[in-house]
Amino acid sequence: MGLTMVDLDRPMTQTDFAVLVGVSKQAVGGQIRKGALLKNQTAREWLLAYCEHLRKVSAGRSGGDQTSLT
Repeated sequence: MGLTMVDLDRPMTQTDFAVLVGVSKQAVGGQIRKGALLKNQTAREWLLAYCEHLRKVSAGRSGGDQTSLT
């Protein structure tokens, strides 16, 4: 798979973001439904929000069932 340049300041589609971070389009849709990613944001905003979400999950601060696990 070749590398493609991504303009971080343009809006990102669910499909393109899924390819960029290596997850399914459904997983990206789930993050949008949970409010971790907001529609019509740029690739830069989605990357920052996604990384923040991953940090919270790994630290056990994502709420829901994670609270009982920590």
